[in-house]
Amino acid sequence: MSASLLCHRDALTIAAHSTCPSSNWHTRIAPLILSPEMVMLNVGANKGFNLLEFAQRYSVTPSNLTHQKWYNLLVENGCKSQCCGVCRLCKARPISRQATASLKLHAFELQPANAALLRRMMTATGLPVMIHSTAVSNFTGTVYTAATVVAGSESFGLKHKQSKNDVAQPVTTIDAFLKTTGIERVHLVSIDTEGEDPLVMMGMVQALSAHRVEVVEFEYNRKWKVTMKDPRPVGPFVEWMRQLGYTCFWQGNHGALAQMSAPCFVEETRTRFGFARSNGVCAYREDVVAAFRDCQRTSSCSS
Repeated sequence: MSASLLCHRDALTIAAHSTCPSSNWHTRIAPLILSPEMVMLNVGANKGFNLLEFAQRYSVTPSNLTHQKWYNLLVENGCKSQCCGVCRLCKARPISRQATASLKLHAFELQPANAALLRRMMTATGLPVMIHSTAVSNFTGTVYTAATVVAGSESFGLKHKQSKNDVAQPVTTIDAFLKTTGIERVHLVSIDTEGEDPLVMMGMVQALSAHRVEVVEFEYNRKWKVTMKDPRPVGPFVEWMRQLGYTCFWQGNHGALAQMSAPCFVEETRTRFGFARSNGVCAYREDVVAAFRDCQRTSSCSS
């Protein structure tokens, strides 16, 4: 198939408007990846809105467990900062249910205050989520984070060296976690770790190589340049994913996707790619990738 048929006519425009992307792509592929038990790993779960939406999509949740209700419960349970989310998710409409699967949800959260908040939220809502108060990267051991971060805060990543008023936290890899838990297949890994995202994916190279992860979504931001020690880190990353069999796409705010993997990759420049953050999604299955390519042909990924 020619590149003109594979690629969006202006992928960087989609990437430039990808700060708070639509989940229409997920609606399109849900029937393809559906199984009786749906497994999600939410790395950098923060206030849990992604967990709520996964549960709304794939299981029967109480009709009153809306995004607004989730926000209200966050406040009641001690959220102190950015409780609606940077993307104002507390105002979002509920995700339409597409299945009645059983759920196995795991939330990883570096910030102790956020992890404690999430535990209270699961008690309040009954969602079947296991909360792991740990960082995730490409190594295991110990990292550090500011001890003064209040519940709900975003944009605080891990530190490799301890400073005054920092607290030590364990760090693990997805590969190590899957080996410990015996989980064979993950339907969605959702990552938002303030610039650590590529290292999280490198820490699940065994699972990616074996195609045990159906779909992975992540956030790109300027911190990747430091994390990857590369002023232009996107190209090497998507090529690494391509060699593992995954095709990656930019997620547009209004639903359109744009393939970033070869042969569609366009080298970012300082003038066109100075975005604070953009979001991507990758998959290996031909039917899922085909659905993603269909989302390049409409402005909203509508069927």
